[in-house]
Amino acid sequence: MHPEMSLVFLTVLAGIGQGIFILLISLQLFLSNKLSPGFVYSNLIVCILLQYAGGVSSIFHLGNPQRAWKAIRMWRQSWLSREAITLGAFTGIVHLYLFLFYFQNVSSLFSSLLPYIGILGIIAALGFFLSSSMLYAAIRFIKEWANAFTPINFTLSGLVGGTAICFMLLSLIHPELFAVSVINHLLIGLTLIALVVKLLTYQYNLNIYEPLNLKHALGRNDSNIRQMDMGTPYEHFNTKEFHYPLQERQEKSQKGLVIVLAYGFPLLVWIILDIVSIFSGLTSVIVFSMNVTACGCMIIGLIFERRLFFIQGNHLQNLYYGNFKKNTVKNPLLSTARKGTPVP
Repeated sequence: MHPEMSLVFLTVLAGIGQGIFILLISLQLFLSNKLSPGFVYSNLIVCILLQYAGGVSSIFHLGNPQRAWKAIRMWRQSWLSREAITLGAFTGIVHLYLFLFYFQNVSSLFSSLLPYIGILGIIAALGFFLSSSMLYAAIRFIKEWANAFTPINFTLSGLVGGTAICFMLLSLIHPELFAVSVINHLLIGLTLIALVVKLLTYQYNLNIYEPLNLKHALGRNDSNIRQMDMGTPYEHFNTKEFHYPLQERQEKSQKGLVIVLAYGFPLLVWIILDIVSIFSGLTSVIVFSMNVTACGCMIIGLIFERRLFFIQGNHLQNLYYGNFKKNTVKNPLLSTARKGTPVP
């Protein structure tokens, strides 16, 4: 697995699992007597499986997986450490919640602890959303990432994906509950908000770079400074690992694919379900099938969205090697290698 994709699966799948838990605990607090154990168990199991899937995929990003535990040592300064801590804490809390829920009839203490453990899980989930997004938003020299849209998008992706799966299970197991209609409206609203924020993000990223000059590169504007060497004229680690050759036409088509898969089509399905539920009933099998299709489409779209997020990041070192993706940015520092330069 490519290291980039391991991060995509980690942030998307783990975030969706945490979105499931947040909505489940919210439903438990308001409808605890009306939700069946089967509904709670199914949500918790899906949540745990998604945490495992994200955690396992993140291993492929590590140079030395056996030293992964060292990532938590810098929690005071590192968002990476906070991401690892909140992910581990959340996964442990979900297991604890599942244990207490299963044995709640054994002791009244177990049942009384459930709401507090659930709230701790929500706090850990929100901490993961913040930590995983700030890990990129804090990189100030990659302007596509270093903005307020990054943590908002990460959080909304998890909440929308988790709400979609929870709604799918709720409409299958408890179609008679009024909460089905409420969650349907909530899901439509969250998806619309996520769509608007994503469109604003794409628009914002179109105009974040200004013409570059020596002052931008060196911090001082001296007419006597000139570039003498372009660097190596052949492909190597720095020219391949920090640069993805995505043309403008390809980027636009991928943005359109994200909008349709992650937001547009699922939103259409949930609006249809809401309209149909008002005038006539649908069998639970049809509703479940439509929800499965919408959820599958959304998850695929969110994976494409997160992958495009990483690809869009323009690393400043690409200015030096001449493969900065924003062709509209005029860079007076760039020049071709001198004629006759040997290729190693």
